[in-house]
Order: sequence, then C-alpha cells, then structure tokens
Amino acid sequence: MSNAREKSGDGFATGVIMILIGIFALCVTFFHIHIVWSQLIRLWPLLLIIIGVSMIPVNRWIRTGIIVLILVCGAIGYHSLVKNQFGDRKINMEIFKDDDWDFFDESVEKQDDTVENEITHDENLQEFSEPYKKSVKYAEVEANYGVGELKIGSPTSNLIYATNSSMFIRQGFNVRYDGSNEAEIKFTSEGKTKDLKKQDNKFTMSLNTNPIWKFDFEFGVCDVDFDFSNYKVSEVNMECGVCNVDMKIGNLHDNTKIDIETGVSKITIRIPESAGCRIECESALSSKSFEGFTKVDRGVYEAGNYGAVSQNIVIELSGAVSDIDILRY
Repeated sequence: MSNAREKSGDGFATGVIMILIGIFALCVTFFHIHIVWSQLIRLWPLLLIIIGVSMIPVNRWIRTGIIVLILVCGAIGYHSLVKNQFGDRKINMEIFKDDDWDFFDESVEKQDDTVENEITHDENLQEFSEPYKKSVKYAEVEANYGVGELKIGSPTSNLIYATNSSMFIRQGFNVRYDGSNEAEIKFTSEGKTKDLKKQDNKFTMSLNTNPIWKFDFEFGVCDVDFDFSNYKVSEVNMECGVCNVDMKIGNLHDNTKIDIETGVSKITIRIPESAGCRIECESALSSKSFEGFTKVDRGVYEAGNYGAVSQNIVIELSGAVSDIDILRY
C-alpha cells in the first residue's frame, strides 16, 4: 500500500511539472507574453519546492492548493524582481499581437548606464572597446543577456573588444578602475525582448591575455560557447535559465573556481587532463557524466590528484534538472 502511494505521488509530481511547463510554453509561443528572462530564472528553486510538495503523502487537493499558492507567491516575487530592475519606468506586461513588433517604447526612458567607447552603432550592430593598460593585472567582467548566442573570441590587444549584433537587445557598457591594477567591466542589456530566436541576438567578447580574469554572468535562454583556454581565469560565476553551455578551461592559471547555477540546461565543461579537479554537485535530479572522477563523498568527486598538483580547478554545480558533462582533454 505504501509503495503504491509513493508511485502515485511520483506520478502526480511528474504530471504537475509537465502541466506547468506545457502551459508556460503555450503562453509564450502563442500569446507572445513579454518575459524578462534574467529575472525569471532566479525563481527556478520553485520547481524543487513544487516537486517536494507533490511528494508529500497528503490529500491531492491539499497538495494542489499548496502548489497554486506557491505559484501565486512566485508571480508576486517575479513582479517584484522586474519592478526592482526597471525602477519607476512603466513595464509593458500585456499580451502582444503577432503584428506588434515595436518592442522599444519611445516613451520608456533609457537606462542611466553610460555607454563608453562604443565604436559603431547602427540598427543591428554595437562594437565596444577599452584600451589595454600595462598596469592592469586583474580584470572582472559582469554581463547579463536574455536570449541569444554568446561566444568568447580570439585574444585582442585591447583590454576587451566586444560586439552585440541584435535588432532588439542593446548593450550598455561601462569600465571603471579600482586603483591602477584592477579593471571592472560591466555589460547591461537594455530594451525589451519578446519570444525571439536565439540566433537573432549574438554577443561576442575578445579579451587581452595578460590580466587574470573573473566573470559574473546571468543568462536566460542562450547558447553559450566560452573557450577560455587562451586566458588566465580565476573565477567563473554563471546563472543560467534554459541554456546550452560549452565551456573550456586552459592551463594558464593555477587555481580556477567555476560556480554554475542552472534551471533546465545542458552543461559541458572541458578541463586539462593534467589539472586536479574537485566537483561539488547539488543537482540531485540532473543527469551527470564525470569521466575519470572518483566519488569521495556525497555529491563530491575528485580527479587528477586534486590538491597535489600545480593546477587545481573547483567546480560547484547546483540547480534543477540539467544534463551535466565534465570532460578532460
């Protein structure tokens, strides 16, 4: 009897999740609801809460009521996040019609972020550049992007060179220096996006190979191709919604930390065979493939004589339901 109840609870949980995902997908597809992806992905823990509630051995109608309450709280939380992001500006959350492609409301004031060193600005392309100063030893990049394709390009003689190709997403760009040896670079997405195809928006960054780099990213629905093998990377922090991430780390820096928090994503990370690596994974519902790693504790895996070699990489993974591969090359 107990086993039957457990199976019933599991089926109920699966059904609830599938229904919610289906309703959301239909609304976005057919009604073109305006979604601020960078804020929506922050609510992914609600999926885990809903799964947990669905498995509680109580009356189904009670569970359903609790789930509805959670969704209401999530909607309120989402509205609060969007309001905080856009301040007092009017956010158009109405349902768009198919022929309504005027995403930029001229009455909406542009953000105050200063766009510095923008080389060109036509309808579809933005180019940004910051000259390299030999005194800069450390550089940090902060960027968010809703829907699109993102890539790390070949090295540049500048500190950074970036392009944003999109009819809909405009990027703010700001560089400031903390002392003489540290640069902080910030990209911010401006404007409003709809249910755009990822290939409609492309963002590429090329970096200087001399500084030690740190990255903080927030992505919504994106294809991410980040080859860091030419760069000294100390830290990569990434929050993903529904993304396909392919990341490669080189052997130019002794200690690298990678922290990835996902919703529903495909994550592939490539690390050098010679490096020691420790994985701390909290994605219990994810599919994991850690080739060449040995499990040393619950959710903890190590490889390459971690801690006893010159290069060590720590990878922290958390999220909802993802497909995660760690490969050694």
